[in-house]
Amino acid sequence: MASHPKARARDSAIAEELRPILELPVVGVVLWDASGRILDANDRFLEITGYTREDLAQGLDWRRLTPSEWHPTDELVISEVGQSGAAIHLEKEYIHKHGGRVFVQYHSVAVEGAEGLVLSLVVDITEQKRAQAERDALLERAEAAVRSRDEILAIVSHDLRNPLSTISMVVALLEHPMPAERHAAQLDVVRRAVQRMGRLIQDLLDVNQIGSGQLSIAPEAVAAATLIEEARAGLDLHASQHGQRLEWSCAEPDFIVRADRTRVAQVLNNLVGNALKFTPPGGEVSVEVAREGDEARFCVRDTGPGIKGEDLPHIFDRFWQAEGRKRKGGVGLGLAISKGIVTAHGGRIWAASEPGNGAMFCFTLPLATNRE
Repeated sequence: MASHPKARARDSAIAEELRPILELPVVGVVLWDASGRILDANDRFLEITGYTREDLAQGLDWRRLTPSEWHPTDELVISEVGQSGAAIHLEKEYIHKHGGRVFVQYHSVAVEGAEGLVLSLVVDITEQKRAQAERDALLERAEAAVRSRDEILAIVSHDLRNPLSTISMVVALLEHPMPAERHAAQLDVVRRAVQRMGRLIQDLLDVNQIGSGQLSIAPEAVAAATLIEEARAGLDLHASQHGQRLEWSCAEPDFIVRADRTRVAQVLNNLVGNALKFTPPGGEVSVEVAREGDEARFCVRDTGPGIKGEDLPHIFDRFWQAEGRKRKGGVGLGLAISKGIVTAHGGRIWAASEPGNGAMFCFTLPLATNRE
């Protein structure tokens, strides 16, 4: 703003003429100069920004409205309004004096006859922005639901078609006479195909319940060692058949946790089964259980190839599989289901790994209280 006394007097007179505009109650109105100093403002503007008449009297600079976001382009806008007389319309996010964010629209014009003076109408659009953010979030969730539906349809069409094709072919073979031994072998093929279909269907049901927050669990007081024993039989057999070592240990066999035995067995089968799947013959998988404060911590470690750092944040996502692991089979639901089960128990689940040094998956369960 011009510093000559006559210029200041002229600007003061113009500001006084603009007083009716400055007193508009609905929109914020602010008068400022080309340097960014606010000369006057109405009560609505002060309400929007959180500042006071005292702040104005002390020389409130436009930059104080955006202490962390002021940018040279803002000065260019001020300069352009002041020098060219062009109307400027912009939208900004500002920091309220007392904390929080305020979204505003500025409609600014140069004041005719006053060098460097700018008058701005300021509209608070914070609520509109919040409503838009909510709409965007709803749209994103709807799009995610559609993607999830498409993923499920793709999984069902592909992974159920394979065992169905197997069953169809075997049934066609069984229509012809064959030795009893071969007949029994073909029936076993059908049985395994049916089991694969059953597991996939159950996984899809589980992941749907988890997604809708309706996963049912029936926790009871049970010894941690019992959970280990109930999970290990089939896994021990799998490890021995593939030349792997599977070690189980429970530091305190008598401590009690609160858990749904069937669901926790499902988690252990998922985690240990994955570890065995990615551990080569001659490798080792260990399962350790220990008390930690008011929780029990279960950890599964393997000597497989490990998991890339960029893959770790995604491994509990539905249908997600790291590159190089897809060839091992499965549809990427086991870890997502495990996370849902552990979370429903009030526990935590996480993974750690370094490529080439195996992987570790851990989860916690709450200890049972003395009243249980």
